Amino acid sequence: MHNLAAELATVAMVAAMLATPPSKTLVEVVHADPNPSIVVRAEDPLDTMMMWRAVAAFRQAGLDVPPVVITVHENDREPCDGNRGRFTTRDEYAIEICAQHANRRVEMRWRYRTALHELAHAYTAITFVEDDINAFLQINDVKTWLDRKAEWEERGSEIAAESLLWGMGVEPDVRIEASCDELLDNFHYITRSQPVAEAFQNCR
Repeated sequence: MHNLAAELATVAMVAAMLATPPSKTLVEVVHADPNPSIVVRAEDPLDTMMMWRAVAAFRQAGLDVPPVVITVHENDREPCDGNRGRFTTRDEYAIEICAQHANRRVEMRWRYRTALHELAHAYTAITFVEDDINAFLQINDVKTWLDRKAEWEERGSEIAAESLLWGMGVEPDVRIEASCDELLDNFHYITRSQPVAEAFQNCR
């Protein structure tokens, strides 16, 4: 979820897109990305547009997006291990989006938010080396970066992803019980830059 203004803007944009039939021109614009190393695969042009909107959010924040293939799956959560999304680094950097909801507008918001979170994982994958990971774990007093046996909110990788989104003005997942000062320290450590002003509206 975003802060209120961003959330309302997303709802308005999704409503407008849902009211407009997909067109060839729209698809061409969506795929006109200056970086051919980023690929979006989706059956619905609206999903494609939302994925590119997530990529654009990172670029507007001055954050690099690595070469990645983003795939939106319809009615199939297996590629995400039952979750809304998944980032993998096997043969290539890949983001799987599996978020589903009976309400299409809610589903679009979920998929956009999931794409942002998985892109944050991709960002730390290219910017963090082992020493960075160890230091981040110590800063946040957690023991593991990506142990699936640990609770979601106790994994350093998830704290890093949500801290990154906080600095971009996106409200962190409620499971991340971090103060504004802690999120600020994390964002500084991850990006060596300042968060957007809107980030401080999402403090707890």
